[in-house]
This record gives sequence, structure tokens and C-alpha cells, in this order.
Amino acid sequence: MIRSVVQPVIRDVGLDKGIPFRTGGGVNWVDYWATLLSDIGYTHPMLPGLYLTYDGSNYTIASHSIDDYRETVSTIKYVNENTGLDTNSGDTEALAYKTLNKAMQVACDRIVLVYPTNYYTLQSTALTAKKEIVSPNGKSGIFKGVTGKIRTWVNDGGGMFHTISWVAATIALHDTLYSDANGVPLVLTAVANSVAVAATVNSYFHDTGTSILYVRCFDDRQPDIDIIIQIDVFYVNAPASAFKVHFEGIILYGGFKVTNGTNNLITATFNNCVIVHEYRAELNLMTFHGSCYVWIKDTIVTGCLNDCINYALGTIGLAYGVEENVTSYNAGVGSATSVNNASTLHDSCKILRVNGDYNNSEGPCVHDVNDSVSLNIACHAHDSVSIVVANKSAFAVSAGGGAETAKVYLYECITSGANTVGVENRTPGVAHIYAHGGIIHSVEAGTTLETF
Repeated sequence: MIRSVVQPVIRDVGLDKGIPFRTGGGVNWVDYWATLLSDIGYTHPMLPGLYLTYDGSNYTIASHSIDDYRETVSTIKYVNENTGLDTNSGDTEALAYKTLNKAMQVACDRIVLVYPTNYYTLQSTALTAKKEIVSPNGKSGIFKGVTGKIRTWVNDGGGMFHTISWVAATIALHDTLYSDANGVPLVLTAVANSVAVAATVNSYFHDTGTSILYVRCFDDRQPDIDIIIQIDVFYVNAPASAFKVHFEGIILYGGFKVTNGTNNLITATFNNCVIVHEYRAELNLMTFHGSCYVWIKDTIVTGCLNDCINYALGTIGLAYGVEENVTSYNAGVGSATSVNNASTLHDSCKILRVNGDYNNSEGPCVHDVNDSVSLNIACHAHDSVSIVVANKSAFAVSAGGGAETAKVYLYECITSGANTVGVENRTPGVAHIYAHGGIIHSVEAGTTLETF
């Protein structure tokens, strides 16, 4: 059972930071936002007629909803690890399958995880048609791989166990009994050999020569259903047709990737999720490249060697994003490249970020580049952990050569963090960074913080 996993904290920024927010009284916010967006020339293809409201404490996207981008479903399958059977039909809660692995083998539009726990699949995680995976009764973890429960373990003593005939490549191991301050399950540390596992709690080693996986849990227990052994991620690659995917109440291990080289629009939405841990150096935690619409709401995104959330041009088409009440942190941790971001926008992509918290990146926490345009409202970027001083910033903007002109708009945003620059324009005179209200605690030398 997943324990200690909590909702992301949605901060009342105005109260906890003392920002001189506008008051709600007397302001027609529909007209205000229509005028403001027209003034700055901000348009977003997902959000025609965009407007926001303000209740004196929080900003809300009033003109659109994440549910606008979900698709009607006709076929539903139910899964219940606690009482289900894979010999059932899966058509009702009473006849639920036991495993996600079974549900992924059959054609269906929506998979409902009735009992909140960890669900593995060994089936393909390449999504090729509309799909929703939801966990309505509490968060459930999903991943390609297995749990410790379905492996046979040998007790080596001293808290170390091993399982034989483990031939799959291992991306990461996680222990869902233990979590960080945000309720994110812990990742186990990969070590060099079995001797190091024996000496180190919360560690593992995959001996590819003997096909043995060694594990020592944080509390020295035998690996069980709370130990996730992850071998791959969910993704969409060069879709043959346009479709929508949706995740709700899900802890998605290894992240989610869209790499679309076609004109077939992929719409990917994530509501009340935790997206966690991608430790392959060549991949971001969430990748949206090519023709896609993305809405991420009330979600934590954390733990990777590259970017936590990355939007970019594909062979054909652009990615467009909405991040609403997103907490994103620990990008590039362990990579020491100082170019990794909690959220980053590339090429001519556009994004709206509202009430976001972006921090602890091994590079600028938010970095929008090339010809991209971002509108950031009541967001907090802070505490870069970059080892390169020039990259230690909260919000950054840059553009390449030629006619590129990136624009970052900060509306009542906050920056903070010891030795972290609040805003940085890495290509002054070409890119632009603007602020209206909020608290920008410092400006990089050579950067002009423009107003709007």
C-alpha cells in the first residue's frame, strides 16, 4: 500500500510572501485579462479566449479546464489488486482484473484502478490509441516492471536479499513505504556491487553477468509489493493517428514521453499525479516533442538527470503546455551539467504556468529559450543548485542566433534562494524577460528586467 503520499501544497502566495497582489474588489478580471493578453500579444492555441479570475488569494483559469481535453470513452476495465482476478472479465468493479498487466493486454479506453496500490505491467507501454488510467480512491503507482511481491527472494542476511534470473535492464528501484517531505516515494541508490549493497541500506545492484539483482531495503525487510523494480516508461512515439491520453490520481514511475514526428496531434493530460524518477542520462522526466497539447494540473514532477519537464519542436509541429499548480524540483540532480531545468520551453512553443513552484534544479529552475513565449502567473522559482554560478538562476531566458526572440512574462511571480539570481537574460537585446508586480529578489548583471 502506498503510504505518506500527499497532495502537492498549493500555496497562497500573496499571504505567505507578502506580495502586493491586486485586490479582488472592483476589478473586472475577464476584461482585465483580455486587455492584458492583447497588450502583450500572448496567444496560445490550446486556450482561445483565455481569461483568468482572482478571488483575492488565488488565480484560476476560468475560461478553460483540463477536462476540456479529455475524450469520451466507451470501454472501461476495472483493476483491483486486493480482490480482483485476471480470469474475470474486468467489466465491473465486482469483476475486476487483479493486475494492470492484464488490463494492458485488452482493448479499452479507460482503466480504473479501484484499490490504491502499486500496479505493474510487462506489456508494451507505447500508447497508440486513446487511453485513460485513473485511480479514484487514492493514488496508485503504475510502471513497466515488477514489484518485489512477484519475485522469489533469497535472504543473504544482514538485510540483503537477491533474486535470480533477473535479465531485464533496470532503470530504477523505489520504496513506496518511505517518502520525502512532498510525499514522493524514495528511490533506492544504485551501487557498484553486492558487497556495497550489504553495507548500504536503501540500495541495489544488478549483476548483469550472473543475472542476479541484489536489494537492501531501508528497513532491511524482504522486497514486497511496495518495492518497485522499474524497467521502462510510458510513451507515445510517431502516432499513426491523433488521440488523447489522461492520467489521474497516478504515481507514474519513470515519467512520460511524447516524441512525435507527425502532424497527428497528441493530447496528454495529468491531474493530481506524481511523476517521479528518470535516471537515464539521455532522457527527461517528461518529454513533449512535436505536435502535442499538454495540461499538467495539481501534480508533482521530480527526480531526473535531465529536465523535469521539456517542451520542444519535433520533426513536424510544436508542443504547447499548461502547467497549473505544478510543483517541479530536483532536475539534473547527480548530473553536474548545470543545464537542467524544472520546466523548460524550446523553439516556438508556448506555455501558461499558473501557481507553480519550481526549485532545486542543476541549472536555471525555469528556462525558456529560442522563439518560445511563456506567461507565468503567481509562480515561485527558487534555490537553483547549479555548480556553475552563471547557471544558478530562478527564471532565465535565452535565444539563439538570427531572428530568434524568446519572451518570458512574469506576473506577480516570486524568486528566492541564497546565491540564486532571481532573473537572468542570457542573450540581452535578443531575448526579453518582463515582470509585473511580485517579488523578484535579484537581477543578473547585464539583464534588463522589462515591465508590462
